[in-house]
Amino acid sequence: MKTLVTLTALMGGILMFTAARAETPKQLNLGILGGQNATQQIGDNQCVKTFFDKELGTDTQLRNSSDYSGVIQGLLGGKVDMVLSMSLSSFASIYIKDPQAVDIVGIATDDTDKSTGYHSVGLC
Repeated sequence: MKTLVTLTALMGGILMFTAARAETPKQLNLGILGGQNATQQIGDNQCVKTFFDKELGTDTQLRNSSDYSGVIQGLLGGKVDMVLSMSLSSFASIYIKDPQAVDIVGIATDDTDKSTGYHSVGLC
């Protein structure tokens, strides 16, 4: 439940951020880490695509990468607009190269089962 509330607040923040912009982009390029089974990762993120398409009124493109390096290069090169799950070290490596390239919008944590972890979102 705590995770749901936190993720809902995070998504609300993203929606408010986007609504505050003067013009909503026609296309949102969402960077995802594909790993070994890229097709499954694309399928697993279809619900996110559907959510952003509906709520933001934009065409969300899923940009799959096999590792963090591809997502980092996509953010730095302007080919990726948003990443839903990125390590803090990846954020730091982008920030060192170009402080204007990425912002952390929110980080949700869940330790209800005494494990720790995070979900992060980066917007360019």
